[in-house]
Amino acid sequence: ERFNKMHAGARELGFENFPAMRGQLNFDKLTNSAAKILEKTESRYVSALAAVLLREADVSIDEAAAADLPYLQRYARFDAFFTREQMLWIYRELFSNLGFSTYEQSNIELDSAVRPGKQPQAFCSPIRVPDEIKLSFNLTVGQRSYSELLRAAGHAQASAWTSRNLPPEFQIGGDAGVVEAWAMLFENLLLDESWLMSTFGFVESAEFRRSLAVLRTMKLRRQSAKLIYETEFHFEKLSSGAGQRYAELMTDAVRVQFDGAECLREVSDDFRPADFMRAAAFEAQMRDYLKTKFGSRWWASAKAGEMLIDLWNTGQQYSVEELAAMIGLGELDFDCLYEELSDQHSA
Repeated sequence: ERFNKMHAGARELGFENFPAMRGQLNFDKLTNSAAKILEKTESRYVSALAAVLLREADVSIDEAAAADLPYLQRYARFDAFFTREQMLWIYRELFSNLGFSTYEQSNIELDSAVRPGKQPQAFCSPIRVPDEIKLSFNLTVGQRSYSELLRAAGHAQASAWTSRNLPPEFQIGGDAGVVEAWAMLFENLLLDESWLMSTFGFVESAEFRRSLAVLRTMKLRRQSAKLIYETEFHFEKLSSGAGQRYAELMTDAVRVQFDGAECLREVSDDFRPADFMRAAAFEAQMRDYLKTKFGSRWWASAKAGEMLIDLWNTGQQYSVEELAAMIGLGELDFDCLYEELSDQHSA
């Protein structure tokens, strides 16, 4: 009923349909790119997922269900490398290597305190951009905790370096894909062999990186399927069988059994999967650009840090497509993304 009212409201406002309210999104191109990602990553993903499920969760791919995924995503076998004692130091060292001191960032408040009821996942809360940014996390062991911290740190730094001279709508209310892209850029350091070795002394990391690549591909395939589903849903092509279509798309994408009862709970009002996919394409190109311009260890270059600060200074004034054009990356390249995914499974 809520979605029906939203769709009707869009028409009353003069739009052809609800997706037309997000006029800057090319839904045909995005859904085609999503379908291509699903097609191009299928073979390697399925074989790699089957091996990881059997090894880590002791369940075959034919027996696995969506309820098995949270355990798999924890991927705790190499957690000895990711200790709680190093966490805060690694956060500070990462940005120090990029040329600035987190100790001097009075606009970012770090909350690592333990208290009852605190959210377990790390998150960034931009209260007043750029003057009051909260970065909350728990000092806990494990790669999942580091992944969440790196994501939140990317969001926090982008917010903290946003220009005070921008109008509020460009400080916090622009393209959500931009925020997601900066979060991904730092989260994906966990897939970088050199960063793992220099930061954690993790020398033999090939199996770890391949397994994380499976989880990354799973997330991208899941968001691709959700994008296709949401587009059909909000274009009102699913007057019946919405649950069945959801279960079909998600099961085919992730390769574990999904229940159609989740379909309405999973649908977003603001096309989050579209923002996620656009961010993923931009991040892959941006990371390749940083490596080309500043070397494979771009994350240890103060010049790379200066460039990132210049981009963060624009806040959300530009979309990821506009940022890509400004930097000289060209159009968002989804081909680059699925080729990278395929390569990571065999790295």
